[in-house]
Amino acid sequence: MNRAVLEKLPLFKNDPIRSIEPVGTQGYCNLNYRIETTRHTYLLRVFKEEGIDRQKEFDLQQKAANLSIAPRPLLLDLDAGWMITEFVKGEHLKVMEESRMKLLAKTLQTLHTIETDTPPLALYDLLKERSETIERTFKLVESYPKEIVLCHNDLNPKNLLWRENHVTLIDFEYAAANDRYFDVAAVCEEFSFSQMAQANFCSFYFEGDYIVQKVEAYRMIYRQLCHEWFEGR
Repeated sequence: MNRAVLEKLPLFKNDPIRSIEPVGTQGYCNLNYRIETTRHTYLLRVFKEEGIDRQKEFDLQQKAANLSIAPRPLLLDLDAGWMITEFVKGEHLKVMEESRMKLLAKTLQTLHTIETDTPPLALYDLLKERSETIERTFKLVESYPKEIVLCHNDLNPKNLLWRENHVTLIDFEYAAANDRYFDVAAVCEEFSFSQMAQANFCSFYFEGDYIVQKVEAYRMIYRQLCHEWFEGR
C-alpha cells in the first residue's frame, strides 16, 4: 500500500501518519496493517480474496459497530481494494470459560437483531462434496423451522477479540442472512465444545428451549464447509 496515497486522505490531514506496520496475525482474505498517527490507531485491510461484496461488508460492519460489537469502518476504496477501520485491542482465545460463553452468547444475540436485506446463504450450494451423511444432514435441517437473521458466518477464534468485559467481532466478509443456529453451531465447533459445554452455551444464547439435533446438524455442515474452504487454499 502506497503511504503517500494514504497521507493525502482527509482522515490524516490534521493527524499525520507516524507508522504503518503489518499486523502480527494475518487473515486469509486480507493483508492487515496497523496505522499509527499522532492521535489515533487504525487498521488498514488490503483485500486479497476476490468475489466478496466489500460494500456489503462495510455496511453490515457499520451496523454492528453502531451496537458496539464491531470496529467502526471509516473508509472504503473499492477501486484500490482497501478499507480502513478503527483498531481494536484484544486477545484471541482458544478456550472459553462460562463467563466468556455468556458474553459471546449475548453478543450474538445483539448481532442477530440487525436487519439485512441480503438473501439467505444457500449453504448446500456452497459445498462441492455431498456425501450421504451430508445429504441426510441437510434434509434434517430442512425439517426444522428456519430462523433467519444476520449471521457472521465465520466465528473462528481469530475473528473474536476479547477484552475484560467485552468481545468484539471482526472480519465481516461472509456476514449474510442465515439461520441463527449456524452461528451458534460454528462457535461450538470452533471451540470444540463437549456436549456439556455446548448445552451451556446454547442455554445462554437461546434462554429457553432449542433443538439439540439442529445444533449438531449445523456443526457437521460447518465442519464440511471449513474442510472444503481450507482445502481450496
